[in-house]
Amino acid sequence: MNPEFNYPVRILILEHEPDDIALLQYELKKGGLQYSSVVVQDRANYEQTLRDFKPDLVLSDFVLPEFDGAAAFYLKKEIAPDIPFIIVSGTIGEENAVQLIKAGVTDYVLKDKLFTVVTKIGRALKESQEHREKKEQEQRLENYARELERSNRELEEFAYIASHDLQEPLRMVGSFLQLLQRKYQDKLDEEANEYIHYAVDGAARMKRLIGDLLNYSRTNREWAIEQVDISATIREALRNLTTSINDSGAMVNFQDMPVLEADPVQMLQLFQNLIANAIKFRKEESPVIKIGAVKSDGHWLFSVEDNGIGIERQYAEKIFVIFKKLHNNIKFEGTGIGLAVAKKIVERHGGKIWFESVPGTGTTFYFTLYPVNK
Repeated sequence: MNPEFNYPVRILILEHEPDDIALLQYELKKGGLQYSSVVVQDRANYEQTLRDFKPDLVLSDFVLPEFDGAAAFYLKKEIAPDIPFIIVSGTIGEENAVQLIKAGVTDYVLKDKLFTVVTKIGRALKESQEHREKKEQEQRLENYARELERSNRELEEFAYIASHDLQEPLRMVGSFLQLLQRKYQDKLDEEANEYIHYAVDGAARMKRLIGDLLNYSRTNREWAIEQVDISATIREALRNLTTSINDSGAMVNFQDMPVLEADPVQMLQLFQNLIANAIKFRKEESPVIKIGAVKSDGHWLFSVEDNGIGIERQYAEKIFVIFKKLHNNIKFEGTGIGLAVAKKIVERHGGKIWFESVPGTGTTFYFTLYPVNK
């Protein structure tokens, strides 16, 4: 027997023949099994003992007066579903044995082969222990996932409330700084004007950061699924980015796009963020952005390709992390949230996002989304 089992093993024996009981107990002792047992012969005592004795294992005859092994198994399944149940019989027959094994009976031992009972008990107890440990591990993982989900909800709630409540005092700070700049710009020396400029710029960047943080927290808070025409979504994103497109001279090309079952607001945000990212990280030449979609293995594979500055492969994970920026604010303004939001939206819709890039040549972002019938 495996030494990691607790001894003595508690065995409930359901048997009515004294000679068979004696033979069974002899084989248990002969096999070196340390055990304590309770022997019962009828349904009432069997049910009561299952509840009170709390056995580690049940050994049951198949044929009993006014009771049988199959009924005993199903009763055990209701009261103590996780403990092993072994039929010990000389009359069970192979067909009955197979049916009971399929129903969940652990094993069976023929009475003319009682010498195998200790081996089968050991195997049954080991499998039971492994099953119990697996269930405990699954429960721990489930508890961990539940706690992680609760913690994430609290963090998102905090981010939403904090960023929302910060907007008004920040608006006041920014407004008064701008007023100070306009009213006293000609009355202060160059150094003082520079300080005010830094303060105004800092307030403006903080405003953008808070706005982006609100958008990020809303990704999990707000959710409305409907059929979304991706072509119309891209056109709306381009209208929202008109100033950036005109200032950069960007060309955005896209083919006919599918209709998906998705959140329309988040789809707009997803495409707008990726297009804006392609415009922002451009070279001296005007950006050329190509948006494509192909159907593959039951989902749509989208691509947003640009001819910009490209991304080093070492930043493959970093670029999707909130507040992580690869460049400073002097050359490329931003808060470092846009791609984190894009990743969160894609994953919430059951897809994946990644990129391929050649530094100095351009970058293509790929992501998967599922069609309406998915």
